[in-house]
Amino acid sequence: MYESAYKVNKETGRCVIELALDGYHDFFHEWDNASYKRRDLHPELTGFLDMCSEDIPLKKELEIRIEIGKEPKDDRMEAQIRQSFENYYSFFIKQKKKKIKRNFRSSAMLSIVGITFIFLYSLLSINMPNEIWVDVLLKGLYIGGYVFFWEALYNGYFGSKELIYRNKELARLRRADLQFIYA
Repeated sequence: MYESAYKVNKETGRCVIELALDGYHDFFHEWDNASYKRRDLHPELTGFLDMCSEDIPLKKELEIRIEIGKEPKDDRMEAQIRQSFENYYSFFIKQKKKKIKRNFRSSAMLSIVGITFIFLYSLLSINMPNEIWVDVLLKGLYIGGYVFFWEALYNGYFGSKELIYRNKELARLRRADLQFIYA
């Protein structure tokens, strides 16, 4: 159970993920030279946050407590970290939404093709002569229609289900309450 691994803030009911950093700069990717507002978060940090987020049920909101060990409180850096955190997760949420939209658009097109093939099979099978090449063509339309329709169903539901869940996890991380604690 997640309750044994994570604290719960009694006042807010949020699950608490605790981070211990030496300084503010540990929050960011060391090879990224962009300004702090646009800088990528450290990949190990985001991997850790993702792993923790997967452990905690999606219905629970998150609080991230960042303990800064070797630097004094700096309100400007806290604001930049919050902004960078927001930008980072907003970018990935936007990317997932685009992918979900593409999946649904692809599913719609595949459905149209599948229904068209099945409709053509129904229409053509009524008045066609009983010859082998005609039968092969008609069966091809029939099977093709079902294959396209199955692919549409798979893309629309199964292919997008994981993307939608991941998007919800990312949105929850973006909404997380960042708290700074100083040693």
